[in-house]
Amino acid sequence: MKLRRVRLTADNTFSVAAWHIDSLIPLKPAFDFYQTLLGKELPELDKACRSIITFLRGGEKIRQQTITILNAISNENVNWKSTFNSIPVPLFEPLSFRDFMLYEKHVINAHHGLVKQFFPTRYKLLRAYELLRRKPHPRLYPKKIWY
Repeated sequence: MKLRRVRLTADNTFSVAAWHIDSLIPLKPAFDFYQTLLGKELPELDKACRSIITFLRGGEKIRQQTITILNAISNENVNWKSTFNSIPVPLFEPLSFRDFMLYEKHVINAHHGLVKQFFPTRYKLLRAYELLRRKPHPRLYPKKIWY
């Protein structure tokens, strides 16, 4: 399933859009249309259609429900192109911003974090070494090319 993020013309908000049978269908208006046909609420799909990340986190269940809904409404004569702007918008809203390793202490702390997370047994040895020597282990320092 190919996804895209589009800006809706009705309320200027964003929606996930999916390619279905050679056309791009924004999921928020499609789910709203389907809900009016059924007369029932679909709260988990309403959350999933607002963010690509939330949609992908929904996994196979959300994907299958979306395909079912798109198949159900594909016979309806709705002009989906008029519901969104065709101007490209960024694919994701970033969940966080990361900085760069600009100073030596940052590099050392990053290496500490990696060792702690992926090699917990070695991290205990590393901490013991550093407590005895009162300085970071030499292998945690940046390579010469970093300087």
